[in-house]
Amino acid sequence: MQQQELYEVIGLPEEMVAGLCRVAPEMEKRMPELDSDLNKLMDRATMEKANGNLITILGEDEGNFKMLYCHLECACRIHEKYVQTGIPEQIFVDTMGCFTRFAKECNVRNGGFYFDRGFWTCRQISMSLFRIGTLEYEF
Repeated sequence: MQQQELYEVIGLPEEMVAGLCRVAPEMEKRMPELDSDLNKLMDRATMEKANGNLITILGEDEGNFKMLYCHLECACRIHEKYVQTGIPEQIFVDTMGCFTRFAKECNVRNGGFYFDRGFWTCRQISMSLFRIGTLEYEF
């Protein structure tokens, strides 16, 4: 799955997509440098340390869109594991819909769209937390 497809599937707000498009050229160039930490971000055992490493590596990140880009890249990559393990597509969509829910909650709370839940979305992109309907289940 590609990021643009994911944005559509989860209904990511246009304001968030615009921020992601702004950082995409830089982030695409940096993917080889970030690949090891992205792989660790998708692993329950190393997700928190990898998230901290990425914060340091990414540096100045207005709105945390670079970090969001990384988390959504992991969501795209983890999609293949969902397919391989036979987890229904709707569970993937509902689980990754957290990015949309959190963006909307952030806007209501703070009057703007930015990524403020990287500490939590590690759980979804590491397949530690799944949403089934309106309930969430964490290993």
